[in-house]
Amino acid sequence: MTKRKSRQPTPHFKLPPPYQPRTGERAQLLIEGEYPYVAMMQVVEADTHCNYVVCRGWDPRDRKYFTETPGIPVAKPYWNRMKGVYRIGQVFPAVLPLPAGFKDGDVTVPRIGQNPGEALPDGGECKGHPDDLDEEVTLLTDDGGAFINWMLIDGGKERVRFCTKDAHPGANGETALVFEAYAPGVWNPATHKWVFTCDPDHTHKIVDRDYGVPEPGAGAQGYADWEASDEFGKILVVVTMDCDTRGACCS
Repeated sequence: MTKRKSRQPTPHFKLPPPYQPRTGERAQLLIEGEYPYVAMMQVVEADTHCNYVVCRGWDPRDRKYFTETPGIPVAKPYWNRMKGVYRIGQVFPAVLPLPAGFKDGDVTVPRIGQNPGEALPDGGECKGHPDDLDEEVTLLTDDGGAFINWMLIDGGKERVRFCTKDAHPGANGETALVFEAYAPGVWNPATHKWVFTCDPDHTHKIVDRDYGVPEPGAGAQGYADWEASDEFGKILVVVTMDCDTRGACCS
């Protein structure tokens, strides 16, 4: 039986793919890998980037396992695009998003490729969702300029444990005053304690909307949710908090 080669192997592109001398055939335009393109990724570096976190995992496209060095930069979901949200060791599924297009002025430009994109911050360092349909969403790259393909899937906004860096400032009339706290805390199952990292990457703005409550000093702990802030991009909003302090956040 004679196998006849297609005269035009890529009719939609109108040009044949490049010749592959090793096989005597035209090279593939897409490496199929293992379908579906869903992977399990594990965080391997401290969460110090706004839009992505470095992970390790099996990339089904090229059938290769990427370890801690250099790892795989994986985009965060838009609702969690801030520093200090993820911790080393966490495992999440990740997918290859295929965005429909992005804004370039008043024109929507078709986008080709697997990239989750990013909304550019307006003055602040980190930004999550675009503010509206007219805001430009551009291609997402890591700090080295390489395009990012994968994006984590998680359950949405995460309620975090915090420890106040400053004394509770109370309110100015009907306006809750902003202060700072260390977050997120990591649970230590051996000591049954929350452990906090006291450095700039784990220091966040926080606000308490419950007026007339006890106002503890620095070192009070509690739970807070992430919410949007025009001034800071993201801010922690207190859900519950100690009435008294527990001492230093970090020993």
